[in-house]
Amino acid sequence: MATVNLGRIKPIFKGAYAGGTAYVVDDIVTSGNETFICILASTGNATSNATYWTKLASKGADGSNGTNGTDVGTVITTQGDILYRDGSGLARLGYGTAGQVLKTGGSGANPSWGTVASKLLGNTTTVDQTAINFGDTNRTSAQLYTQLSTTHTAQSTASYFVIRLNAHGGTDNHQKMSVEWSKDNSNWYHTSEAGNAGFTAVSLSGSGISWASGLRYTHPQASFGTDGDSNRNEPTTATMVLKPSSSTHSVTTLYVRVWVFQSNSSSSTYINRNGGNSADDGVICSSALEINEYAL
Repeated sequence: MATVNLGRIKPIFKGAYAGGTAYVVDDIVTSGNETFICILASTGNATSNATYWTKLASKGADGSNGTNGTDVGTVITTQGDILYRDGSGLARLGYGTAGQVLKTGGSGANPSWGTVASKLLGNTTTVDQTAINFGDTNRTSAQLYTQLSTTHTAQSTASYFVIRLNAHGGTDNHQKMSVEWSKDNSNWYHTSEAGNAGFTAVSLSGSGISWASGLRYTHPQASFGTDGDSNRNEPTTATMVLKPSSSTHSVTTLYVRVWVFQSNSSSSTYINRNGGNSADDGVICSSALEINEYAL
């Protein structure tokens, strides 16, 4: 029976060309970023010798740096780097520092690292849980709530202050609490007095500010109900906002104090009422004065 030699059924890849290797027909090698197939068995004949090799694939044209073919590994070099395109090509944004965020400058600008700034510059909060009976007080004999009066050190002259009074109290005759401020602990003002320390009135909130007369009735006030039950611990609030009329103010230390008074003096005024003030609702309450300073 006759035998037919079919030779190699398929080509075999031999890797990079080596001068000391014996190659046979249909061996495939790479050299100079190109691919060749052997057409005549030999040893030591380079792929440039067309007698023994035929080129299967040619190398493409090199790309220009910054457009096609750029090795980004030469642009970004450190863990955390970010690759972006600037006005002329690919560029590197270094990894920044801990806590920063990536920011864009919009069209025509490069990205950058930045921080998220908080508008809150500082806070001072005073809390009092003392049960106090201020006795009979009226609009001309108001008493200072010394436990709640406080100071705040200004963190900037380009800032504004939000002062909040949150209180619990009880009376049967129009009990109120008013808020005042000072920059020297001597001259005291309220927000309707524009120009002091560079401030202007922004907002005035709280109950009772519509009273026509009285020593404290023009100030931001917290007002308790008049249901005839002085044993109740009713919550109430007042807010004062101090904002410069221009770009800065002159306060270094902000003093804030709270007054307690009634429309008449026919009954006692209680704050944070508990069992020490005779009958109550069985709840121990607290009052707080909060000063928040914000950047303009």
